[in-house]
Amino acid sequence: MKIHKVIIEVSSDDAVKAVNYPHKWPIYRNILDVIHKSLKNLTDWQIQSVSWESNQCAGKITQSVTDDRRYQSYIARGGPSWLQDLLIKEAAV
Repeated sequence: MKIHKVIIEVSSDDAVKAVNYPHKWPIYRNILDVIHKSLKNLTDWQIQSVSWESNQCAGKITQSVTDDRRYQSYIARGGPSWLQDLLIKEAAV
């Protein structure tokens, strides 16, 4: 996709702390190592905590992927019909 600058938004302060300070979260070392290896491919990235309400789109996509077993990216194919309306609504906030 050739994306090099990314802002990662999560609804967990602990997730932000774990990614930023992995040495303080040794129980999650394996997954944090995977995350950091992936982030090395990016020129610029940051992770920040946001409220669930301001990140509804990501939550709905996650729910759709897990509930409907959508294991391939449907975003690249235009996404489900409800997604465009939700993106517009969330952008207006």
